[in-house]
Amino acid sequence: MSTERQREGARGAASAALLAALLASGLALPSEIAPRPAGSAPATAPAPPPPAPAECRPGMGATIDVADLAPRLAARQPLGAPRNAALAGVVDRALLCPDALEGVPCLVPGPIVLACVRLGLPVELRDVVVTGGLDLGGASLLAGLVLEDAAIMGPLSLNLASAAGEVRLERVLVADEARLDFARFAEPVALRDVRIAGPLTLQGSDLAKGLELTNVAVGGDLDLSVDSVASIAVAGAWVTGDLLLHGVLVDGRLGIERIAAGGKLEALELVTGGAVRVARASLGGGVSFTGELLGTLFLERLVTDGDLELIDLSTAEAVTLSRSRVGGELFLAAARIGGALSVLDSELVEGADLGDAAVEGELALIGSRFGAPVSAGGATLGAAPRIAGCSPADPLQVEPPPANAE
Repeated sequence: MSTERQREGARGAASAALLAALLASGLALPSEIAPRPAGSAPATAPAPPPPAPAECRPGMGATIDVADLAPRLAARQPLGAPRNAALAGVVDRALLCPDALEGVPCLVPGPIVLACVRLGLPVELRDVVVTGGLDLGGASLLAGLVLEDAAIMGPLSLNLASAAGEVRLERVLVADEARLDFARFAEPVALRDVRIAGPLTLQGSDLAKGLELTNVAVGGDLDLSVDSVASIAVAGAWVTGDLLLHGVLVDGRLGIERIAAGGKLEALELVTGGAVRVARASLGGGVSFTGELLGTLFLERLVTDGDLELIDLSTAEAVTLSRSRVGGELFLAAARIGGALSVLDSELVEGADLGDAAVEGELALIGSRFGAPVSAGGATLGAAPRIAGCSPADPLQVEPPPANAE
């Protein structure tokens, strides 16, 4: 048996044990945890993040050794510490479940409240089921946060927190919302095989390194409107609401692959230092891009029931729509394309309107079907249009302006 198969078997056994523990405890799993098909539920608007509490000063209060909390935990009381305290020691399974058998998930009384607490050593929760929420709002996590094969049967909050180490959630169930708003992360943030019953938000957060989401299910909006991040990689997401990226500064690349969302993809005032790629995406709403991209915009195998809008968008290189279906119209306004604008092997149900776009390269319409004409009369093209294998044969509504026309 290969090492990879051994790992998969171990993960499957851990997941089965976790589910068995949940069922044995009598806790009910919310139906929202199961991802819904695109378009089956309306988008859920996230609540605004709470204001920063003036009294939140982690580590400025008393220092508490985790060993002093043992009597409280032995009495099956939830783990907690006073606001602004400094917690000395590791918060892990050994602390929370000292008598649990190895490899068997244990039930931890919740909620765990460590808001505005300074934690100098790791917070590592593995093979545990917290019967309430996990509140790390405003906390200072000097060694990061790791959740593995865990279930949080309430909300997860890292609002206004700061983490000097990695933040990683792997094979985790959150039975409510997960909010990581206005937080600061010095190391990568990764969510892998995570199921969240409510919205997942990172509004206004700063990430010095990358953000990775792999195989996540969200019962609401997926709001990745961070202030700044080194790179974003989404590979597998099922979202009942919208995918939002508002006012995001990405130093490098932005990649979104294998996503199904009941709502729209909205990337407004987006600034990237590299390419943007959206592939294998199915959306119940439309797609909107505004901002400045120092690379290509490549949309492949995109299926959207709404419009594809590129408004006040500037790209340093080409924009390509390939093997996609747009249920509405491709619409450009005040767009500046640094290379070619290409529609390849795609279907645009309501045609396209290039508005007053400025395209430095050619307009290429290849092997595509248009349910309505393509209007390019107001656009400025850097080269003559190239049209081949389309239906209708010449989808242009009016004669385009000559190449390099003023």
